[in-house]
Amino acid sequence: MIEREDLLSSVQREINDYGKSSSGSGSNKRMDLLLKESESARNSERMIDDQISIAIEARDALAAQRATFKAIRTKLNDISNRWKPTTKSHILFFLKKVLSFLGFP
Repeated sequence: MIEREDLLSSVQREINDYGKSSSGSGSNKRMDLLLKESESARNSERMIDDQISIAIEARDALAAQRATFKAIRTKLNDISNRWKPTTKSHILFFLKKVLSFLGFP
């Protein structure tokens, strides 16, 4: 990330130096366009980095939810193993319905 920023800033400096040394309005327009393009690329890169961060946070939240539901399922299975067979079958049926609704196998 730091290397990228250094590279972009050095390119911008070179463009600025070239723009200062050249004369005429045509070359200034070209330099302005190059500067705008460079800034646009930098902004796009920042937005991509933001989207990647959001995706990583969402993945971590889903992993935590999965762990929570797995723990709930284990506890309910433990409780159902202690009860009568008919109650156990009702609990397991309910548990399977809830988990399938939530998207778990």
